[in-house]
Amino acid sequence: GPGAELGWWRDWVRSWSRAALAEKERLLEEGERRFATVTGCEPRRGHGRFSGDRFIVTEEATGNVAGCRFGGELLERMTSGLSTVLDVLASHAVELRSAQRRALCERTAGPIAAADLPELAPVPGLREAWLRRWRQVVPDPDRREVRVSRADLEAAGLIRPDLDRWPLFSAPDVMIAARDLGAVDAGEYQLVLSETHHLLPPACLPFAAHHPRRAAALARLGRALETLVAPARPALQAVWRRNKAMDFIPFGQPLVCLDWLREEPDAVPVALDELVVDLSGAAGPVVRRAGGEEIAIVPDYPDMEPELRGLRAVALPEVGTVPVVLGPHTPRILVDGVVMQRERWTLEGAGLPDLPGAGWSPDCFTRLCRWKAEHGLPDVVFVSFPDETKPVLLDLTSAFSCEVFMHMVRRARSITVTEMLPAPDQLWLRSGPHAFCCEFRLTMLRSGGGGS
Repeated sequence: GPGAELGWWRDWVRSWSRAALAEKERLLEEGERRFATVTGCEPRRGHGRFSGDRFIVTEEATGNVAGCRFGGELLERMTSGLSTVLDVLASHAVELRSAQRRALCERTAGPIAAADLPELAPVPGLREAWLRRWRQVVPDPDRREVRVSRADLEAAGLIRPDLDRWPLFSAPDVMIAARDLGAVDAGEYQLVLSETHHLLPPACLPFAAHHPRRAAALARLGRALETLVAPARPALQAVWRRNKAMDFIPFGQPLVCLDWLREEPDAVPVALDELVVDLSGAAGPVVRRAGGEEIAIVPDYPDMEPELRGLRAVALPEVGTVPVVLGPHTPRILVDGVVMQRERWTLEGAGLPDLPGAGWSPDCFTRLCRWKAEHGLPDVVFVSFPDETKPVLLDLTSAFSCEVFMHMVRRARSITVTEMLPAPDQLWLRSGPHAFCCEFRLTMLRSGGGGS
């Protein structure tokens, strides 16, 4: 029965926590067989894809960071630099949302049921105009690194002067590049923005359960978000999330249901046909529930189902990562001391390695080394393929890694190569002889006055 099955899995978890690596390989196979037998489902998704083949178990290791204290000079440098970076991305998000709302108002007049909103049309020329402004700041894309200030970005039109009028937040993932913990304490480090999200992931990802004061942290986040969007009430988009343990942030928010009413813990389901959009407001469109309560919709990603469709135009701006691509090569971009974007190579056609045959050979390896030197690539990089969700690590000093890359790149028409930063010798978090990649998952709300 269910009790016996849960007992089996409890024993399995205990065995996993004590097992060495070789034993974990056996336990993983055993657990996947059991999972498939009990559920009738495949234990992994997306077979044959690097990002798809995720395991049924996730390990949380908190012992080596239990004494970590986050503040002082590190926090000041991080918030100061990220404020400028996020204002650049916020400006792009606001420009997109403003254009979408203008188009909506041109097509529709007066209050309209949310379910009747017209489809969103692409905004022509927005990305091209954004990149033209970047080329003013980065006139020589062949350089390895460029450093720009807030003043440079404002002069190029990359930071809007009206951001204080918009409710803006983002969730940046930030890494520290330093040789060891002592270098971090001494201020000898570099901050790197991995990516940023227009969602609230720090509150809903599985590791939130390890926060020692989770309830208080959630309450604080909830109050901050409510203050940001007041007089509206924050509402989340209900989606089908197939790759995370939790869907929604548990602080009693409305949940906009686009298909059927969900019954999620600590959430208030709101049907799509309950919402009306008022386009006549001087401050922009307003979304109201039956009864008049105003809500501010926090949109999910466009590829999540079910999609917001036309309702996205009246949702909050999506302050997320927007790549700066200035040609086959784009320098590392530092904004107020923070790496906004790693050095990257966007390659296709003749820019791809010329690898005859179908397998590995000394000649192919020589050609790959020549390709590396031609583009000035570091030894260790990440490669993004059109058919892969996540980048793939490539160590150009490893024959095995190169062989895997050769197999993948032969069928690709284009790739994006990104430097590994922090580099292998800049991983400050250690446990015994081992070094680990790590990042800080943050949430930043814009408070006005020229920063986040």
